[in-house]
Amino acid sequence: AISIYAAILLFNVSHNLLKKFSGETDAVPCVKLVVVWIVSQLLMFKVKEDPLSSTAVAVLWGHTTGFFAIADFGHIQEHRFHDSPMQSMTVVGIAGGLLIVLCFVTRLLRSWVALAGDGVVDDVEALWMERCEDYEDDVITMTLGFLISQVLRFHACGKMVGHEEEPEGGTPQQIAGLCLLGICFAVSLIVFTGIRAKVDASTKDPTVKRMVGIANNFQGMTAAWTLLFGLRWRFIEPWAARFGSAIPAKLLLALMTSLGAVGVILGLDLMTQCVDDEFDPSPRTLRAITGAVGLMVGLTWEQTFAASIEGLAEGGFAHPLLIEIGLSMFLFIVIYPSWQLYILPKTDKRLEQCVKAMQLHGDDEEEENAEMEKALEESGDEESTIHDEDSQGSEEDSENQRLKHTVKRA
Repeated sequence: AISIYAAILLFNVSHNLLKKFSGETDAVPCVKLVVVWIVSQLLMFKVKEDPLSSTAVAVLWGHTTGFFAIADFGHIQEHRFHDSPMQSMTVVGIAGGLLIVLCFVTRLLRSWVALAGDGVVDDVEALWMERCEDYEDDVITMTLGFLISQVLRFHACGKMVGHEEEPEGGTPQQIAGLCLLGICFAVSLIVFTGIRAKVDASTKDPTVKRMVGIANNFQGMTAAWTLLFGLRWRFIEPWAARFGSAIPAKLLLALMTSLGAVGVILGLDLMTQCVDDEFDPSPRTLRAITGAVGLMVGLTWEQTFAASIEGLAEGGFAHPLLIEIGLSMFLFIVIYPSWQLYILPKTDKRLEQCVKAMQLHGDDEEEENAEMEKALEESGDEESTIHDEDSQGSEEDSENQRLKHTVKRA
């Protein structure tokens, strides 16, 4: 949830800066997506020697690139393929095709870089390639899940609605139908997560594992987006009318979603304690469920803070967009380092072990430096003692020479 919120802040800052200094940012579709994709790959290559930094970049920029893809393909879906749900479904194929091409090209480049020189993929390069694949899978599942949920929302509402907008009106049957579709995807997510655990335990083919993981994460993202749209449709407008503002309504929805997330986490913990050891799901296997829950919680809180920041920015300031950018950057600077240093390592045992090893290595270096400083101080004291003794001896020799000279003169 925190990584989703930090990614949205980063996306909003980047998008608003482009809007401020470049004008219309949707004139050429998918250009921003390709640029951010290339920048993210370069960043992951730059920090590949540091497991914690590479994982943080993969997670954060995977979410951020996903939001850029959602903005680009969502704009295409809302303005060019909006006549019917089947027509809007075409954008899902277009997005999937472009993302697969990007994955194929960057995979070839990664393989070439990893094998260059010694012709062997070492452990650092293998972890780097794994993080890049996680990044790509995150972008694919977030984007396709959103586009599918927009198609389902179109079917329930009877018209295409922007992802930042709420449908006007709507019968209880329409709202219940959209929520029911989200629940169906959530049930299929739970069932398929069990299948994924068995596949991970029974096969060693990385391609099969990756395809199953993408399908599982896609179900989670679709369920999360669909349920989020359904809950917003059901609660935001009535609560906003009751409180006279949308901010308290979004705050209540964020609190309700957070409580639901706590229930899901407790249920997952109970499930992992009850299943057989043979098919004990790993945190990586459960990532589809935790990612879906995190998406819902992160988006609801982001919408709450975004409404608050927008209200503050428009409160009599001459440049509200710059105020909004500044506040978003401040929140990102506060959140991101804490998440990377203290929360992210607890999500993966390998990362936690790497952080502990780095801390032990740092402590050993400090001890070595302290011992070296102590040795230098002791050697300095010995040198000063020898120098004093030499000085004292020189003075005695000089005195003897003077006495001898006096005797000779006498």
